Amino acid sequence: MTGRHRHFLDASGLVCPLPVLRARKVLQHMPEGAMLYVTVTDARSPRDFEAFCREMGHKIESVTPTMDGIEIVILRGPKPAEESEIAR
Repeated sequence: MTGRHRHFLDASGLVCPLPVLRARKVLQHMPEGAMLYVTVTDARSPRDFEAFCREMGHKIESVTPTMDGIEIVILRGPKPAEESEIAR
């Protein structure tokens, strides 16, 4: 993972759909190939993130139970054309 941008989001205590919505907002400002580490406590979040990443072209690198909840690591996929134009 050397050389990759890493971003962190603590979505502990939030329930669906808030963790995904917060992650989406962060991902919009990240470069392709960057990693987002999300901490969640909602047990349904991994399933929600899988669907979100599949739709948006991102990749779930790992889902790991931790003492604080669940850590979901997302690899930022390429930006769709319309998203790139909005970011300008």
